[in-house]
Amino acid sequence: MGKLILLLLIGFGFYYFFIKPKDEPKNNKNSEEENEFIQCQKCGTFVLKKEMKEKNGKLLCKDCYADS
Repeated sequence: MGKLILLLLIGFGFYYFFIKPKDEPKNNKNSEEENEFIQCQKCGTFVLKKEMKEKNGKLLCKDCYADS
């Protein structure tokens, strides 16, 4: 009986660590979008998307947004 339990534990351990599909992290798409670089439509520099500001339908960096 002890050998059967040991064999089952080894089988479950093998399944858990080697066969079970890995869970993908949630919000993977959101984290990619936050780290995406976009070109400023006025000066042409590349800035993180989360740092861009929109003015008159154009995405601008902080400096260009302050100047206009």
